[in-house]
Amino acid sequence: MQESMEPNAQASSVAWNWRDRAAKADAARVREAASNRTKGLIGGVIGLAVAALFYFAFHKVRTAEVIAAIAVLIALTALASPLGAYKTLSRWLDRFAHAVGSAVTWVLMTVLFYVVFLPAGLFLRRKLAVTLGADKRLPTYWIATEERERARTPESYRKQF
Repeated sequence: MQESMEPNAQASSVAWNWRDRAAKADAARVREAASNRTKGLIGGVIGLAVAALFYFAFHKVRTAEVIAAIAVLIALTALASPLGAYKTLSRWLDRFAHAVGSAVTWVLMTVLFYVVFLPAGLFLRRKLAVTLGADKRLPTYWIATEERERARTPESYRKQF
């Protein structure tokens, strides 16, 4: 007996169901679009909250207007074109944020080194006298202990562990 098949099913669909693959790709694009819309709306809400902070707390009207306009523009872009314009905008903003983060890291680490670590190192170098050099009067820096002296036998050299 022949199994029941879809009326438009092809024999190749047993090995490769391209319709199912296309449906999965469409579902992935729908999920990505929904995710981008959500990110855009969250960014817009956060931007409006920052604008309100500048307006009410700092009394910076012009700055608050600019921040609110940018936030609304980003949210509308996310709603109108989540896989096109918003995705491109998000990619460029991510690159910009990475560049700013790298620059700030280099500047802060340089300042931190010269303000914190260099003075601490110089202070500890003088206090601990670690790097003053070897003492020429000492024949060795090895400190012998009685336990090591007692354990030193020809057998202890053969079986060290």
